[in-house]
Amino acid sequence: MLLEKKKPKINYQYFKSLSLILGTIIIFLTMLFSTNGFKDINNIMPIKEYSDEFKCMDKVIKIKIYTSDPYKAKRALKEVKTLYKGYDNISNDEILSLVNSNELDTIDPKLYNMIKYGINWYELSNGYININSANLINLWKSKLPTDEDLDDIKYDINDIKLLDNNKIEGNLNIDLSHIKFGYATKKIEDALYLLGVKNYIIETDGLITTGMYYENNGSYKVNINSPFKKDNKLLDTINLDNQSVAYTTLYQDYVTYDEIDYSLIINPMTKKSSNNFIGVTVISD
Repeated sequence: MLLEKKKPKINYQYFKSLSLILGTIIIFLTMLFSTNGFKDINNIMPIKEYSDEFKCMDKVIKIKIYTSDPYKAKRALKEVKTLYKGYDNISNDEILSLVNSNELDTIDPKLYNMIKYGINWYELSNGYININSANLINLWKSKLPTDEDLDDIKYDINDIKLLDNNKIEGNLNIDLSHIKFGYATKKIEDALYLLGVKNYIIETDGLITTGMYYENNGSYKVNINSPFKKDNKLLDTINLDNQSVAYTTLYQDYVTYDEIDYSLIINPMTKKSSNNFIGVTVISD
């Protein structure tokens, strides 16, 4: 007589419970890391401030990033510093001296695009931003020029000839001091976006730019100090959220001749120092 083996009993309730638990975990992880679920891990984890400060482009640059992901923050801070240093290295005085003397057959592609950007701003500003006027700025740095001195200074934005394959030629007097930090900051904002960093503030003398604020219904508080010489009193506080503020004063970059201060923001139309202001602040979305 053959004994019939009993089939093992399957605890279907056990597998149902296990499937429910695994399914819940999968859904949670999917929502956590998917761009279609929670937008950021910050929504469920405490946000911390990560910061760095360094000198570059003759400025002290301060950056703060707000996130709950320390790996992302450290990677972003390193990327920001690397990019600023990189843009400074390809546009410093030594490099521009070689460019202006036509000693370089080709230039760095990043420098090429920065110069192209500056030429575009000549059109956008109706000629008030002219990056091909280094000889005029150098004259003002060396002495108080006479009208005859200014008449002798010649420059033309159309003298810059950008050719294929990152080549440049022409009668070059390129000065990028007034545009290169803003240009580099825009590229850094693009890099932060690609890294998934949305909440940040970058600050230096003359420019502050911010991403989105890291809390709902909030904004970054930025102090604007008095533009008068040797006066660091608080003038106003403004709120920024995914905005930038640029400001300048007569005393940020100036020379003194015969006990009179002259701004080194030179009007390329008149070739004269822009001395009819004390301070200017512009807020941009």
